Amino acid sequence: MASLNGQYDPDAGVPGTFEIFPAGPQPMEFIETDIVATKKGDGKLLKYKLRVTQGEQEDRLVFGQMNLQNPNPVATKIGQEEFRAAREVTGVLEPEDTQDLHFKELIGLVKITPAKGDY
Repeated sequence: MASLNGQYDPDAGVPGTFEIFPAGPQPMEFIETDIVATKKGDGKLLKYKLRVTQGEQEDRLVFGQMNLQNPNPVATKIGQEEFRAAREVTGVLEPEDTQDLHFKELIGLVKITPAKGDY
């Protein structure tokens, strides 16, 4: 437990509404990437942020991650296939750093998956 005394503005406005992002193809570019350990620390994830570059959704963000290493071989296989696709669509087939993928135009397919669990 932590005290919130003096830590927030009681008169702060209400956040803007968030429209549902339409599923389907969108022109995008990677703007942030990082390799981090999985929650259990037994694998590696490529976390990324994509920005829509054109159209009605311009400047909207899409967040995701790919399993690059995981004790589950199926998760690793899926993640490696996703990463191959990312390399191919950006034209950076053999990146040395995740930043090599940044700001390369691509068409990303947005898929909407409902949240799991209690929120």
